[in-house]
Amino acid sequence: EYTDNSGETYASVNGERGVILSFTKQSNYATAAVSESLQERFDELEEKYEGLSFSPLMDQGDYIDIIISSVMENMIFHMIDR
Repeated sequence: EYTDNSGETYASVNGERGVILSFTKQSNYATAAVSESLQERFDELEEKYEGLSFSPLMDQGDYIDIIISSVMENMIFHMIDR
């Protein structure tokens, strides 16, 4: 029996057909660096293939950048308050 369940298994992103990819880094690599490398490669692929686009749904690298920025700001404010 053949069943077409593509409506259940394929993703729709911004109204377009899509594929959901999930990447997991090795523990000895920095999350933010891996995130940046992936984004650079996505940009290269988008330039190379017309109509191809990537829409990140979640990027832990963004959270790492926010945390680092917050820590740095707090360190600077703490040094200024002295």
